[in-house]
Amino acid sequence: MNLLDWSIFIIVLFLLITFNQIRQRRRTSLTSIYEPSTLYYGFKILGIQTLSFTFISLPGIAYYHGMTFLQFFLGIPLAIYIICAYILPKFKASTTTNAFEFIEEKLGTQASRLAVILFIIQKILLLSVCLYATSIILSLLVRVSFKSLLLIVTFICISLAIIYKQKTKIFPKKMQLLCFITLMIAIILDILYKLPDGMGFNDVLKFADSFDKLKVIVPSLSLKRGLTYINGMVNGTLLFIAMLSLETRVLAIYNKTKYSSRTKDSLIMNGLFNIPLQALILFTGCMLFTFYQFNTPKLHYNPHNEYIVMNSPYAQEYDSIQQKYNILQAHKQEVSQLYTGQIYQNYSNPVLQYQLVCLNENEDELHKAAQQTIRKANGKLEINDSDFILLDFIINEIPAGITGFVIALFLISMIAMVHNEVKYLSQRSLHYFSSNTTTEINTSIIQPIIASVCLLLALALCYTIPVFSNLFQMLWCYSSLFFGTILGLLLIAILTPNVHNLAVLYSGILTQISILILFFTIDIHYIWYNSIGVLLVLLFTYLFHNAIEAYQIIKNNF
Repeated sequence: MNLLDWSIFIIVLFLLITFNQIRQRRRTSLTSIYEPSTLYYGFKILGIQTLSFTFISLPGIAYYHGMTFLQFFLGIPLAIYIICAYILPKFKASTTTNAFEFIEEKLGTQASRLAVILFIIQKILLLSVCLYATSIILSLLVRVSFKSLLLIVTFICISLAIIYKQKTKIFPKKMQLLCFITLMIAIILDILYKLPDGMGFNDVLKFADSFDKLKVIVPSLSLKRGLTYINGMVNGTLLFIAMLSLETRVLAIYNKTKYSSRTKDSLIMNGLFNIPLQALILFTGCMLFTFYQFNTPKLHYNPHNEYIVMNSPYAQEYDSIQQKYNILQAHKQEVSQLYTGQIYQNYSNPVLQYQLVCLNENEDELHKAAQQTIRKANGKLEINDSDFILLDFIINEIPAGITGFVIALFLISMIAMVHNEVKYLSQRSLHYFSSNTTTEINTSIIQPIIASVCLLLALALCYTIPVFSNLFQMLWCYSSLFFGTILGLLLIAILTPNVHNLAVLYSGILTQISILILFFTIDIHYIWYNSIGVLLVLLFTYLFHNAIEAYQIIKNNF
């Protein structure tokens, strides 16, 4: 970034934080006067579900895979119907305030503790992804090793956890949503403006569709391939049921609306807005793909990795790949111009289309070769660069001045996201474990300590677990590994609350162990662990319950 970008970057950071502090004080004084609307609660649920790095990661997925990832979100309406029809009435009839208390009331303390522990593990894993996402933004500003950036981000978040008051929000999620939706629309319009003269929106759609980038539905069933309609509807529905019924921040909204029609209206509004929102983000990635058919993209989008390889003995090898890449890009742009000229005349030339597909395949091969060269230069580097694609466009293609504003927006939202997640995690951990003890606890001292421990654990996970995929896919992978088991326990509490408590506990432990073994040994797409978790909990509970019943009958008879 140039001097103008840096100046705007610093000013925007200061103004965002200052404005939010003033806004929060004003809102506190008005809370008792104005009752929030259904629209307010709906956007609040949407904000809780939509993390800031979604707007960075999803375009990277769509850049390579098109709109097919949208299939995972098509189960949201069905998930909301199930929650409104079956789960909310149970919560309303119960005196509990969250799903874990509901499990404790129906299945006992041990099952509830297991659910809480699994939930906390998932949240710490999520926190590690948030730390990594924040470090990605910082890597664009300073040329420091990624491990150092992770340490810096962790130190900043620990300081915020200690300094800021309990109810302070650095950057509210509703405001983040509004800013990022506006940003996505602005990027789409900017790309349309920069495409060749005469290429309108319909031409862009035809061009992207030629590469199957706009294809949403893949009607097949596969355990290894996740991007299919059946996989998304079955497992995506279960995952969203878990997210909306286990997330205590969402449950707090249900309580505020007293499980009334406003609760259901807020959920329905969330379902109506969620799919178009994800479609907009993914479509931005498709637009980036179209843009880079007429402009030369980076061979590798992670600038830190490029710097490392160019200052290593493998610099010449990387430079050789770069030269081949540049020649291919020049040829591809010529073919793209010819193909587009025929699209203007409502004719899709199959020969040129096939040639473009082949050129893109060759480009992918060179991209993989570059990744392998980077891996040779430093085996510890993360070579997946899909999370950098949108950021690279912002840095290099957006006008000076606006770049500083957008990067500041992303950075403050990422830091706010980490701060909110660690604050929430420390509050919930303290609430649950303090509710089971009679000892008085000083919240103002203990909570920052718990927050610091959670951040340090997340940092350790960042150092231990490599970035094996796109950040958003990592988040869904972590959620799928644990939410299936927890949702299974919740369904047992709702459907068959009279089972033996030990049967539920053993089934939950055995299910989670089985899922982790399957994850590390068998090639199954992570999204399937949602249904596997639910089914195994139900099956093992049935088996353990019958075994305990049989044992008690034998014991009583003899």
